[in-house]
Amino acid sequence: MSRRADIRVTESIATHWSGAGTNYIVQTTDGTLYMVYIDSLSDVSFRKSSDGGLTWGAAVLAAAAGTTTRLAVWYDRWSGLNSDYICFAFDDSANDDIMFRTINTASSDALST
Repeated sequence: MSRRADIRVTESIATHWSGAGTNYIVQTTDGTLYMVYIDSLSDVSFRKSSDGGLTWGAAVLAAAAGTTTRLAVWYDRWSGLNSDYICFAFDDSANDDIMFRTINTASSDALST
């Protein structure tokens, strides 16, 4: 894969929660990029790019906890699985719970319940 100097992955970093400090980038088998992050309202959101990160789509709310402070992201194919799920776990600091959801990248970005 070649490198491009014109790609700006952090184009929208100002709208992300300033305390999170981490954006998770997943590249699917067709080259689509997904950026999963904690937004400014302490919810989990994602954006995607189909042009290698040159432009990014609108933010999609993936989990509306309003109390998220930690996030972990994993792509099933990183484990050798033949599925197109982006998995993410996050905390609900109000209830001290760990929550889990998936984004099905092969099915119009359907979110699990």
